[in-house]
Amino acid sequence: MTCFIPISQQNIKKSRFLPFVDIRIVNTDKAVITDNDGRFDIAPLSMGSYTAIIEKEGYETLTIVFDIKTGVMTRLNGALKMVV
Repeated sequence: MTCFIPISQQNIKKSRFLPFVDIRIVNTDKAVITDNDGRFDIAPLSMGSYTAIIEKEGYETLTIVFDIKTGVMTRLNGALKMVV
C-alpha cells in the first residue's frame, strides 16, 4: 500500500503533503514514517479491516479505518489539522 497523508491548515485553501508523519496500523507490527514528500508504503497487509493511527507533533491525531481488498488500491483519506 502506497499512500500520501495530506495536511489541512487554517487559512490555506490547498492541501499539501506532510513529511515525517508517524503512521501505525493497530494490532499489527506495521509502522512507518512518511518521507520528505509525505509518501509512505506499508506492505504487505492481508485482506481485512484495519485502523491506522496517524500522528505528528503539533497536529491532532487522526484515526482512519480502512479495508484491504484483492485488486483494489487502498487510499487513506483524511487530513491532519494543526493544533491551535
